Amino acid sequence: MKSGIKKQYHLPIAYFLAVSVVVIYWIAQVFRSPVADGFDGYYYVMQVNHLFREGAMHSSDFSLIYLPLILLGLVFPPLLSYKITVVLIGVLFTLSGYRFVRKSGSRAMALMAVFYILLSPSVLFFTLQFPKNLLGILVLLNFLSCLKGRKSRRAVLWFILLAFSHRLAFCMGLACLLFSLAVGRKILKYIIPSLFLLLIVLLIPGLLNIFDFQRIIFNDLDLFGYWGPVEFYQLWDLWRQPSWIFDFLFIHLILILSLLHFVKRKFRIPELYYLILLLVVPLWAYSSGSLSYRLSLNGFLLLPLIYFSFSDTGAEKKAMIPLLSISFLFAFFPRYDHSKFNPPIETYRDISSAINEELHGREVDLVIAHKGIKEQIILNTDLEASNWAPEEYTDSTYRVFTGISDYLLLQYLDSRELSAIISLPRGYYLVSETLFQKLIERIGVNEGPDVLRRINTWQNPLRQKPDYL
Repeated sequence: MKSGIKKQYHLPIAYFLAVSVVVIYWIAQVFRSPVADGFDGYYYVMQVNHLFREGAMHSSDFSLIYLPLILLGLVFPPLLSYKITVVLIGVLFTLSGYRFVRKSGSRAMALMAVFYILLSPSVLFFTLQFPKNLLGILVLLNFLSCLKGRKSRRAVLWFILLAFSHRLAFCMGLACLLFSLAVGRKILKYIIPSLFLLLIVLLIPGLLNIFDFQRIIFNDLDLFGYWGPVEFYQLWDLWRQPSWIFDFLFIHLILILSLLHFVKRKFRIPELYYLILLLVVPLWAYSSGSLSYRLSLNGFLLLPLIYFSFSDTGAEKKAMIPLLSISFLFAFFPRYDHSKFNPPIETYRDISSAINEELHGREVDLVIAHKGIKEQIILNTDLEASNWAPEEYTDSTYRVFTGISDYLLLQYLDSRELSAIISLPRGYYLVSETLFQKLIERIGVNEGPDVLRRINTWQNPLRQKPDYL
């Protein structure tokens, strides 16, 4: 009797210990840095801070990620609430990956998926850089798990959550749903509710909207001109980092095994794999933050999980041995280089403080600066800022710029105009938007488009905010 009682606790204890390890892992990774990691980290910190300080978020957004951010923000400072939210997303993604694979695969394959998630540097990069996107992926995995298990009511609930999680994940979920319904010949029954939900989503700020299609239309085509992982590694100079090399080998070994799997089965390919192909096939020009950049990252994040979910033969289990060996090698090398992947937050704080001091006592409508500086201005001062060129501006609108040579400044500004330029830390300058536009106009007329193209970078936003944002 006693041994029977003890046995009934074995599995719950094992699950508890496993989940505890996952939680500790993500806490250790997220709290390793004192700042909000990633490209969008301080955007969310800024949004929550603005909500509690001003009564509304700086940019209207009804995405699902703000639910934990706001609830935690009632108790903790915005930065801490953001870090706890990222930990929760990482933990839930790990558990969702296990559940997704376990629905159609063995426990061994599901554990392999967990090892991949916890040890892969690309998964860690994705989590710290794009937590909202990862939230969408974990909701997508739960939605697909319910579709596999034919649990219609739960699937509907996850699909609604998916609509509020992330626009790309929602599009993937919608594509999988329509494909599944078409195969089951139930598409006419569910197409109207699906389209109705899509219409609602299109009208809610921060979610999918009709102008998102501009991102596709106005992206430069570059058919088959590159391979996403190679471009990513070159972009971040990762070829000399062992953990990333192992990750590259791991993902491409998975890709080769997947193709062999389909050849062996006469190309009876799971519908999800068509989705992966759409994400990773090179279509548009590749650059940091571009549409192809994000599509490729999403595709190669999902690829191993989908492979583990359908590969469960004896031969494929044997193939897991070298894969598992490679994955364990990830753990012995640094995986997330904070100095490489994170923006220079301290520099941006210093610049925002200098701007606040220089503009103290002046009438200021708006400060135009790139995204990193804009977020620090809004977070740490009472000034209003934007990282898009304004449609209209006044003499009280100011611009932060960098990267314009002294030669161009001396060539196209007179002594009175030069004296109006305020020097900021690290080679940045502050000037009125009126004077900045005069400078850009003179450079464009006399120097031509090539010089303007070198000035028009993410550090000097010259574009007005597009409709899809």
